This record gives sequence, C-alpha cells and structure tokens, in this order.
Amino acid sequence: EIHILVLEEEGDVVAAAISCASLALADAEIEMFDLVAASSVVHSHGSSEMQVDPATSDRVKQIASITTAMMPSRGEVTQISHAGEWDPEQLEAAMRLSIAACRQMHSMMRKALLDGAQ
Repeated sequence: EIHILVLEEEGDVVAAAISCASLALADAEIEMFDLVAASSVVHSHGSSEMQVDPATSDRVKQIASITTAMMPSRGEVTQISHAGEWDPEQLEAAMRLSIAACRQMHSMMRKALLDGAQ
C-alpha cells in the first residue's frame, strides 16, 4: 500500500503520483516488472491541438482528458482513465500521444535512478 501526500500541485496529480510512486519503489529496491510511467493529455475549448501534462491553468478549459500509465519496457498499459467526450479519432490520437509521453518519461525515470545510484 502506498500513501501519497500532495503539498502543492500544478497539473495532473494522478499521473505525477503514479510515476513518483514507481520511482520510490524502485529506489527502495522493491522488485518490479518495470517502472510505471504516466502522463495525461487534454483537449481544450477553442483548440484543435491536444496538450500533454498541461498546467492547472490550461486544464480549466478542457473538454476531455485521458491519463495513461504503462510499463514501457514490457509494452503494457496498466491504466487508462478518461473524462469528457472524445470522438474515436481524437481518443486514439490522445492515447498515442499519452503513450509516447509515457515512453519519454520512462527514459527520464531510468536516467534518474541510474544517476542516483552512482
């Protein structure tokens, strides 16, 4: 069981908490299949573009959001949650964007762990 206390937030707390919990478990040398990286994507009013891990001020205008958590080394998605209305093409594009962000986050997480071990 993991408990997380958020003192201040500026964006998606769930995605950040998932990634941080995974890093904490790995740093504590708890055996896992892979690091779990997470990201969120939002679609906002008046914009045709989607934003990855937007700040809170940008989330106010959102009409839909998706949060994805995954183990990139294994190619496994561990969680997807979404809110709002997406058309199928937008949802697929948002999922692809979120998964790409998870992969990028995963490589930064691995680097942080390796740098911390030295």
